[in-house]
Amino acid sequence: MAEQAGTWRQVDRAGSYLAALGADTASTYLVYFGLAWIAASASSQVWVAPVVLGLETVPKMLLGLFGGALADRWGVWRTGRYTLAARVVLAAAAVPVFALLAGSGQIVALMLLALVLGLLDAIHEPALDAAAGLMAPRDDEQTSLTGMAGVVMQTAEVLAGPVVGLLIAWWVGGPAAVAVGLVFVALVLFGRVSKGRPEERDSSEGLWSDAIAGLGVARSVGLMPILGLLTVANSAATAPLVGALPVIARTHHWTAETFGFVAVAFALGAIGGAYLATLLKDWPMPRKTLAALVALIPAAGSLALFSVAGTPVLVFIAAAVMGVACQFAGRLLFAQIRSRSPRRFLGRVMGLTQAAVYVGIPIGYGAYAALAAVFSPPVAGVTLAVVLMLFALFCLSRPRLWAATPDAGLGGVDEPDPSNVEAQQ
Repeated sequence: MAEQAGTWRQVDRAGSYLAALGADTASTYLVYFGLAWIAASASSQVWVAPVVLGLETVPKMLLGLFGGALADRWGVWRTGRYTLAARVVLAAAAVPVFALLAGSGQIVALMLLALVLGLLDAIHEPALDAAAGLMAPRDDEQTSLTGMAGVVMQTAEVLAGPVVGLLIAWWVGGPAAVAVGLVFVALVLFGRVSKGRPEERDSSEGLWSDAIAGLGVARSVGLMPILGLLTVANSAATAPLVGALPVIARTHHWTAETFGFVAVAFALGAIGGAYLATLLKDWPMPRKTLAALVALIPAAGSLALFSVAGTPVLVFIAAAVMGVACQFAGRLLFAQIRSRSPRRFLGRVMGLTQAAVYVGIPIGYGAYAALAAVFSPPVAGVTLAVVLMLFALFCLSRPRLWAATPDAGLGGVDEPDPSNVEAQQ
């Protein structure tokens, strides 16, 4: 049976890339879930674990653009191999750290480890994201590949949670030890994907100039509205989901199992949303952007329901719908960012995208905390849901924000990957 045209299966070595991405993502969750557990056991203060994990996002938020510039300067494929090798070393170093620091109260060492991991990921994540852009220059193939990447990553997240619990019950250093093997597998697979592919380096006089050039390119191909949309959506949705769920569970005296089921509902919904995005691969770019904006309306509605619902069933349904809508919109927007970006600037554009996503997290938490302190957590959640819906409606009322297409000759569509073309021929 012939494969359907324009799917991720027709992209050269896409299966190996997705497998590498899945192994790398699973290793990330194993290390960070383990780090959160060690931090919680090292101190009785409730703020310790969130602060330790929050430190990991700071470099990605502040230095993502510069990390992407380094990837473009060194070459995306080479950078991906180097950062995966470095992640093997860091995961191996985390094994004795986890074993020695469990219950010791050495919070500073845990913070330092989280910060180093974040610094590496500020280079690593833009490189791996840019690699997908180089592999699938056609918009239909990119949408299909990006959607399947979302399915793989969300599945890894769902599986990592219970695995971490089992590993910690066996040995506190278990999550990091298994992560070493997973990252090594990712390194081998990514090496296979990158073999024989040409490096497309781009650099000017210095790293700062490279970063500024990346900003200019993102503006010239019309990506700034999409990046702003990602920031607003992440600001509005992350804090009520992650921050409010423990409050809701405690208020209604839910068990830990109920708490876990709600979190899994969001992840399962996200898997479905990522898959739905692959079905729109043949749509033109403006219609995909329109679909992403429309999806934010049910996302906002489910966010409001999530914030005020008092029964586990309603919260479960709201979390699942929110997962579907948010991941569906996010995958479509990510695919367009890659398709519109010039190949030589993909690292910088993906680093800028990473920064746009992560900068929304502290903004959302700050707004949610302030509203919850003045009014109540339900009011805070509903307010952010209203902000998200109004922003989506505003964007829908401005066709120039979603109906524009990139200029010819800028994106990867007009600069096909030679290795991919040869494979298809």
